[in-house]
Amino acid sequence: MCALVVYVHIVPVGTSLLGNVSRDKDFGGYVEELGFKDWERWSPDDPRQRILCEKKSAALDLLRSFVEKKGFEASAELTPLDLFLKAHGHSPGETMVILYSTDTCNSLLARDAVAEFLEKKGFKVVLKQIVGIRSVEDFDEGLKDLLDKIVSEIIRHKNEGKKVFINASPGFKSETTFLVIAALIACADKIYYAHESFRKIVYIPGIPLTIREDIINILRNFEEEIDQREAEERLGGGEIVRDFELRGLIEKKKGLYKTREWIKNIINITTTKCIY
Repeated sequence: MCALVVYVHIVPVGTSLLGNVSRDKDFGGYVEELGFKDWERWSPDDPRQRILCEKKSAALDLLRSFVEKKGFEASAELTPLDLFLKAHGHSPGETMVILYSTDTCNSLLARDAVAEFLEKKGFKVVLKQIVGIRSVEDFDEGLKDLLDKIVSEIIRHKNEGKKVFINASPGFKSETTFLVIAALIACADKIYYAHESFRKIVYIPGIPLTIREDIINILRNFEEEIDQREAEERLGGGEIVRDFELRGLIEKKKGLYKTREWIKNIINITTTKCIY
């Protein structure tokens, strides 16, 4: 009989696994032979990403072999998770791990290799994919996608009575930093961090964050695009409008102001009651 899942870990997937493979004396040579040198540092739009997709089978075989050899020491996704479970006495059978990657080949490969290992260990694994941030123009869309696909999972599992934890060690720093803030607004139970090199785990307590109601009320004025004159009239002057634009809460495009899309999602999260 399968154990009931009572713990959920949200784990962003970066490229630490790829870097560890490259630096390993037994595996690094194979990485270069495949033409994947420095693959952990490739940008999302690097043309080598396409070549990596074409050689996915060989690349995954290499990663699979490395993870089987190193176990939980293989990457920043695995080491902190292992330390957390040992510290709290939780078992794989009662633990769900939600792995999310960006839509780039190197991140997807790392995610799939980690997922295979965890499934063999008895974890329930769920795979998610978010939009990669390839440019400044993509930043808002990437954060909105993160909220839509990941933070909604936190809220859903909390509503089902599960404990939700965030592994903040791996992943790309802009997305992970944002995830931590959003997760605290969504009432995640604990944030943890560790690096595979020093094998110590630290915690950020799950302090519920919220946005002041007066700020939410101001932002409601910008749900639809409005011009500068109307914005200043609604808010009582240009200084408040400029302050909110400086904070990145609203944006001005083609002379019109509106609330940034991912801020709208944050507002929806902060009005959700925490479940304890």
